Amino acid sequence: MERAVELIENGKLKRIEGYNMDLWQVTGSHWDYLVAPPNFCTCEHFLLRCTKKQGDICYHLLAVNMAEREKIPVIEMKLDEVIHLLWKTAP
Repeated sequence: MERAVELIENGKLKRIEGYNMDLWQVTGSHWDYLVAPPNFCTCEHFLLRCTKKQGDICYHLLAVNMAEREKIPVIEMKLDEVIHLLWKTAP
């Protein structure tokens, strides 16, 4: 929970606008991750562990779930940038 609070307090969350779904860019310790609440993140912890244990979530997803949405910056992102977050390819 502490790491999730740090993400919020340090401005590491951004809502992505324009795709008719709730998408977020979360800057973690190693990468920027794509988060789609209530139950998806592109981080390795989520993909390797949380998908195997129902109810388990990573701290990126926890931060998004905890964030007060009106206080989080909204950004527009091109589709290729969203795909970059999804696949972590070179921009």
